Amino acid sequence: MVFKRTPDGKKTVRMFQAEAHLGRTLEEDYDDYYVTRGWGQKRLAGRWGVKRALVFELSPRSRRRRWVETLGLPVRRELDDHQVPAAPPPPACEACSESSVPLERAHWWEAKDGGPALAFNIFLLCPNCHT
Repeated sequence: MVFKRTPDGKKTVRMFQAEAHLGRTLEEDYDDYYVTRGWGQKRLAGRWGVKRALVFELSPRSRRRRWVETLGLPVRRELDDHQVPAAPPPPACEACSESSVPLERAHWWEAKDGGPALAFNIFLLCPNCHT
């Protein structure tokens, strides 16, 4: 048995059932809740009464297209494809701000004098400042 792919823009029976449940079109609801109000994918799919994967994920196994793709709806992205999140700056020495050398952990109160090995007592120093 060969299944035909649903043409772009044409709704399936399940989509019409979801629209009947909502009382409005999927496109209107998608724009209002997902794009404008910023709802998450899971919350929107729950509102529509279907699983998130049916609306947003492409299933390589069954080759079923997602509703977003079939209806030509925009997918909200947190970052554009060409934007790469900036890497955090390397840690710097807390005394001289040197960041090009490996840092060493130092104690404010030395361990031999009973200083605890807790975060508030440890700071990062370059080898020169540590000695």
